[in-house]
Amino acid sequence: MATTASMSSPSHTSNAEVAMRKARTPEYNSWRGMIDRCRLPSSRYFHIYGGRGISVCDRWLHSFSNFLEDMGQKPGPDYSLDRIDTDGNYCKENCRWATHGIQAENRRATRSRIGLMGVYFTRHNNWQARITSNKKTEILGSFSTLLDACAARKSAEIRRGNHDK
Repeated sequence: MATTASMSSPSHTSNAEVAMRKARTPEYNSWRGMIDRCRLPSSRYFHIYGGRGISVCDRWLHSFSNFLEDMGQKPGPDYSLDRIDTDGNYCKENCRWATHGIQAENRRATRSRIGLMGVYFTRHNNWQARITSNKKTEILGSFSTLLDACAARKSAEIRRGNHDK
């Protein structure tokens, strides 16, 4: 695997690209972060990007200029790079600049630390059951036992016909 230095310094680097790197623009930082998350096992977030098989298209991997040409400048300081399909790769067709609020609605379903969908142990030493439907999360309640929280979650799934969020 290429190192960060070799990935960010290809022989076909344009003068504009070099100038942008020196400026460390928000767009450049987004591009660099995208590559690090997908390519560097030492990256803090590699396990949820590159470790899951998320990659960067060849057009963007070795050229910040191509990334900037396809994405344009960020519309504002509250925007960051977002993948429309959270299981898809970084490429022109699957990326956009989006606010944190839009990105929060575009998350993949995740399991709790104990491996159960929608059941969590809280810092208040109890179990909480949740369910998400139509991008809205409902807290089903707090429970003293894991079994009770799982039962509440299962009951809500059956009532809603919602078995995967």
